[in-house]
Amino acid sequence: MLRRTLGLLLVVGPVACGDDGGSGTSDGSSSTTDDSGSTSSTTITTTGESTSAMETGTTEPIDAECGDGVAEGPEPCDDANPIEGDACNSDCTQGPGRWLRTYETAGVVSRAIDVAIDGAGNVFAVGSVIREGTGEDIFIHRYAPDGELVWDVVSDLAGGEDLPLSIAGVNDQELVIASLTNTAFFRLDRLTPDGQSLGNFSDSTMTAAAVALGPSGEIIATGSALNSQAAVVTRAYDSDGNSLWAAEYAGETDGTQGGTAVAVDTNGNVYVGAEVGVIMMGLNTFVASYDSSGQERWVHDPSHEDSLPGRITSIDVGSGNDIWVVAETADGSTQVDDVLFRYGPGGAKRWQVTADNFMLGVGVGEDGSAVVVGAQSADGFGLTSAAYRSRKFDTDGNEVWAREMSADFFISGNAVAVGPDGAYAVALDGIDEFDDPALAMFALFEP
Repeated sequence: MLRRTLGLLLVVGPVACGDDGGSGTSDGSSSTTDDSGSTSSTTITTTGESTSAMETGTTEPIDAECGDGVAEGPEPCDDANPIEGDACNSDCTQGPGRWLRTYETAGVVSRAIDVAIDGAGNVFAVGSVIREGTGEDIFIHRYAPDGELVWDVVSDLAGGEDLPLSIAGVNDQELVIASLTNTAFFRLDRLTPDGQSLGNFSDSTMTAAAVALGPSGEIIATGSALNSQAAVVTRAYDSDGNSLWAAEYAGETDGTQGGTAVAVDTNGNVYVGAEVGVIMMGLNTFVASYDSSGQERWVHDPSHEDSLPGRITSIDVGSGNDIWVVAETADGSTQVDDVLFRYGPGGAKRWQVTADNFMLGVGVGEDGSAVVVGAQSADGFGLTSAAYRSRKFDTDGNEVWAREMSADFFISGNAVAVGPDGAYAVALDGIDEFDDPALAMFALFEP
């Protein structure tokens, strides 16, 4: 899968966060960072019970103050942040979230890129942090199901600029992270679930934009080639970086092209989304499927009736190996109408849903339903009035619910992953203005 971020940059005022919103107790976590940028979490447990006045034998209600970070008296939660729609609302009422965590350090810019959930409900998060002296580096977090930070890795992979692309996947044996570095256009790092390195490899012949992990541990990357005229390149590697196969789409392009999203089904079939610039037509969507050996199964190129002006931003595979695809489309104006498609394994479109909000990531649950995340803007592309938005759809394309999370700054949902119990993790960016620093946030929400 992969994703697009709507505004990069760059400092929202500090947001203290961490309460999981539990009834009667507050499990508040705050992020602290040492000089190296490493982040740790501190958990404070308080109770919401009343206190007794021992000298009179009467019970006095606690004078609760919403926003002080301590759940007291009638408050079910208090996370001391101004965000509506997270685990605890700004009025100290319960929100739809289980927990929210931030990566915040004074003077440091952080961006949330991707999330993944393993079979036990652990959340893995990846993002980038810009620190003085080292440029942009990658950080990787593992959170326990309750939101506790298990480990934190900040990696200066190549001694310069390192940009994370996405989490290829996570299983019981390994976590695979894709990135771009200043010494290699495409690099993959393999880690144990405990954060220990299992090695890495790079490919300087392509610029990858998205990666996925196959059922047999194979790693699939899609992007654009550096040594050919192919518009979209998809390659498969084994865990040591040896090439298994490569598939290319040429087409009649105007030089703007490349794979942007990829997913793999349980049979090893690969699904690729892309943007392809067509001469005299502009940017168009592209979706294709290859079998486990790289042979083409079907292609929806810009000449296909389902192709739209725009680009694919995310792909995931659901029950029955149906494919859920999110596309950003535009009619040449400032209005963006993003589209959610559902295709059968053979490429036949089952339905599509159009929305006037940004849809950036899609994640499919074990029940076949899907959660789409992005942002809802009240004034077109105006960032200052935009709120994070998530929507859940059933297998027929009906909206089950829509949720928003808002604050006095712009919030964008960049990526989503659905866990085994239906809870979903989201990578979020908080941005004050176009030219203000970003704040990486990761959250887990109720199904």
